[in-house]
Amino acid sequence: MLKPQIHSDHEAVSQRAEAWLAERLHARPDALLCLATGATPMRTYQGLAARGAADPSLFDRVRLLKLDEWGGMPMNSPATCEQHLRTTLVTPLNLADRYVAFDSQAADPHAECARVAQWLEQNGPIDVSVLGLGVNGHVGFNEPAEQLEAHAHVARLSAASLSHAMLRD
Repeated sequence: MLKPQIHSDHEAVSQRAEAWLAERLHARPDALLCLATGATPMRTYQGLAARGAADPSLFDRVRLLKLDEWGGMPMNSPATCEQHLRTTLVTPLNLADRYVAFDSQAADPHAECARVAQWLEQNGPIDVSVLGLGVNGHVGFNEPAEQLEAHAHVARLSAASLSHAMLRD
């Protein structure tokens, strides 16, 4: 279990998170990481990519599951979670063959959620998940609510989430 830590700023938090993740990967080289995108984890991911450039063996067996995706947006759009992860981690660390992602343009989004859930059932559990806290308090695309969905699902996003800076990039 993680103990709460207080750091002076975003850079210090990012560096500590990067070091902690690297420790986990040394302990479990085939770890399954479930990663969010957005501003919160990006410096951590950039640090991990730098570590991977210095020591490619650190990521030889790591598996990566993308936490979420904007529905209906082309996968190659620069605003997608897909492109953020591909640019920051998947391509620099050569993870494409060990990367699982939601298809943002699936004909049946509910079936796409079921596909990813089935993959996770067969290949999980998740060893580490990196999350951020959205501007309105959302975690992943789980909007603040009295009850949260526990599994992969299609979410109705709030106006605050739909005005996210990622969509303006």
